[in-house]
Amino acid sequence: MESVATLATDLGKITETSLKPMLAQINKDITPAMTDLRSMLERTNRMVVRVEALFNEENVKHWGRLLQNADGASANALKLSASLASLHAEMDALVKDSRGLVSNTGVVVTSTGVDLKESLRRVDATLYQLEAAGRNINEFSRTIRENPAALINSRPPTDAAGAPQ
Repeated sequence: MESVATLATDLGKITETSLKPMLAQINKDITPAMTDLRSMLERTNRMVVRVEALFNEENVKHWGRLLQNADGASANALKLSASLASLHAEMDALVKDSRGLVSNTGVVVTSTGVDLKESLRRVDATLYQLEAAGRNINEFSRTIRENPAALINSRPPTDAAGAPQ
């Protein structure tokens, strides 16, 4: 009986000096953690509702149509760019053929040749801009295809002074 009493006393001391303080400390640490966990779950639930709204069936169809239209616009820009490149080649050939005329006909033809060269320079500049636009449309289409939310989360472009346009 004395051993059982000693054991009970020892267990009582361990409970008072070790277990109760340890349980109290665990309780202090768990309470804020549970509060943080609840807060995180509430934020997650709100975010899930927003994501579900963003990707509802109607919006998914809309994204699909938007991507199809962007692909079509990109294809049209590429066709236009190819047509302008062909026109540019024809104009170059015309300039080469007309050099003999220009050198033999005098001032009137010389001014026409200058005008033609200026026109070719403008055509070349236009081709360059159209090719850049085609690349930009392709990049836009790829970006939207990879991340449709980029349309919603995008920032407005800024001018050289740093102000939104």
